[in-house]
Amino acid sequence: MPSLFSRPQKPTQAAKRAGMSLCYHIAEISSRCRTGNWSNRLPMLLGVRRLIAVLVCLTMIPATAVASGADSSGREDDIRFNADWRWAGGSHGGYYPIRISLQNSGTPRTVDVVLRAKSNDLPTVSRRVAIDQNASATFALLVPLVGEGSFTELKVYADGKELESLSTPVSLPDSGWGESSFATLVISDSPVLLPEFEAAVVSLTGVGSYTGFRNDRCDLQHVESVRLPDSWLAYSCVDLVITSFDTLEGLDSLQHKALLDWTLAGGCLAVYSAEDRSARVQQSIDALTKRTPSNPEVSWSPIALRFRNPVARVEVDEYGNEQSSQPGTVENFKWPSTEETLLVRKHGLGRVIALPPQALDGTYQDWAWLLNGIQFRQQVAPTRLGVSGRTANRDFLAFLVPGVRSVPVVAFVIVMSLFAILIGPVNYYVLAKRKRQSYLVVTIPAIALLSSLAMFAYSFVAHGVSVRSRARSVTWIDQQNQSAVSLSRLAWFAGFAPSDGLRFSTSTAFIPIWHEDGGFNGGRVDWTDAQELTTGFLRSRTRTQALTIDVRDERGRLTVTPTSSGGELPVSLKVTSGLEWPLEKLVVWDASGNAFTTDNLAPGEAATLTPLTDDAMASLREQINRSAPAVPAELSGTSGEFFEINRSWNQGDGYSVARGQLEREISVISAGIKPQNTSMARHYVAIAAEPPGIEFGTEVRIIDGWHLIVGQY
Repeated sequence: MPSLFSRPQKPTQAAKRAGMSLCYHIAEISSRCRTGNWSNRLPMLLGVRRLIAVLVCLTMIPATAVASGADSSGREDDIRFNADWRWAGGSHGGYYPIRISLQNSGTPRTVDVVLRAKSNDLPTVSRRVAIDQNASATFALLVPLVGEGSFTELKVYADGKELESLSTPVSLPDSGWGESSFATLVISDSPVLLPEFEAAVVSLTGVGSYTGFRNDRCDLQHVESVRLPDSWLAYSCVDLVITSFDTLEGLDSLQHKALLDWTLAGGCLAVYSAEDRSARVQQSIDALTKRTPSNPEVSWSPIALRFRNPVARVEVDEYGNEQSSQPGTVENFKWPSTEETLLVRKHGLGRVIALPPQALDGTYQDWAWLLNGIQFRQQVAPTRLGVSGRTANRDFLAFLVPGVRSVPVVAFVIVMSLFAILIGPVNYYVLAKRKRQSYLVVTIPAIALLSSLAMFAYSFVAHGVSVRSRARSVTWIDQQNQSAVSLSRLAWFAGFAPSDGLRFSTSTAFIPIWHEDGGFNGGRVDWTDAQELTTGFLRSRTRTQALTIDVRDERGRLTVTPTSSGGELPVSLKVTSGLEWPLEKLVVWDASGNAFTTDNLAPGEAATLTPLTDDAMASLREQINRSAPAVPAELSGTSGEFFEINRSWNQGDGYSVARGQLEREISVISAGIKPQNTSMARHYVAIAAEPPGIEFGTEVRIIDGWHLIVGQY
């Protein structure tokens, strides 16, 4: 028997179908009511027994989404409207795309598309577009999944007037409840079913024990290329994209850039060909990604045959209970057993995979080979990044803005006690001694007002009116492709939150980091001109954190010229900085992996680097470890405060940013700083004195800023 304190069970597919049927009947009843035929048609519509069944369903069906994806279309007031929200992922956060298509056959007008949440656990998202007569507009309304909600309604307004017939309920993915489902998107212009792929995911995750939750381990969705969005943020909730080379080549420039930018930010793109794969296909993929491999790090390498081990095929029901398990054999494989069958290559922080021809016909064993080879469990977005926008994070307190202390509980208790004594017994005693008890109606409000003003003045002086911020970021610059990816952990504390909220570009992903006792509670997002988080995301006197990922074009570069004294090996390097930011420290590796260093290089300045010594290496590693996340001393143990409220910072559920990609990459970079390292050939590492293109969303005063740059020249 389930515990009264256990979490509610997630709904089954049968419950969802029942919910859909129930909603249909309720909608039909409402329609009959509006037409005035309620009394005559109700018995024919439902009957007494069906009405009782509906009432029973209302009490038994849990609150859930009736569908994970669908579409809607309609026409009103010369506006033809179509919305499609079939997509993969979203249970762990990210930006969920609702693709909108508008056609205007009337006079020019301004159209607002608004997604309103049914409660405060999702933001209200909107976008305004101006459409001329006989013109159309197509865009993706990106919904930041930053809370646990899923019920929303899509509304359309033309010149401020609501087009009621175009309103439609939209059910977004439910919160993941700690499950790590693998979200896969298949891009194809023809219908695709991959039951063998789904069987591989279920078999590898080792499900079979009932936990009270549904075990949706594989989230697979097929989308036509014409319906793809033009922003990489739309793929932020997807873990793997599978498509053919012909489909990838046929995408328009914006769709193509969005998909490749998502790969640069850490996504995994798998490409197959309808023909026999050859070196030409790999070269074509290199051309599409604007990559000319010049060192082993970016060249194609095989997924080892050691990952090609037979796995048992597990069949489960909709509750996650294991129904059957059949041992796997080598006969279950269909893809060739060669090192050249599966090839992988880095692309930014992500990977591109070359699949064998006709890969969609592979068996569950073939797909298991691929999934094991890419370590798919680590590819799941919240596991890879260490943060989910919909759940708490375990190390929130390890990244606080310096100078912003905890609530002085003891001082607050003392002040409130003195206030109660002053406004009560002392006030009454003084007035009674002078026989002026009637003055209590004046002195009590006066003392309360003065006390409130004093506390407000203290808060004003202590917190100020500016926004203080702490930042820790790593920026990867690819000079060959003129692109950059920045991964940043940001913290804000505002004495008074700016009235216009936070503002980011449409190429920056904003993923909130919630404290275990916090969460989303209402807000708005406007995509008309930029990504404007107008309310709800930055509140006054509230610690706020987020992980941001920015993919952008970057033309800045370092020009590196070897200098020598006549020998074969360079004795130094000459570097000219074309970057916009001053560099505190710089280490450059030549083509042979020899390291050279210098300090304090300003934009436009040239310097001659000297070989990296052991002392300089130790000094640089010390600077890299500077400003590392750590829980403040007053919160790490017994704080001595009247109430102990910080003991759970390292306990309980939730992801950990400290185990995410940002800190992992910093550790790898620090370990790679050596006087001789061939894997870092033609690379450089620098500590920037200013934020290298990092967006803070508003004007901030940086209290603690630490920025690492990794480049390839």
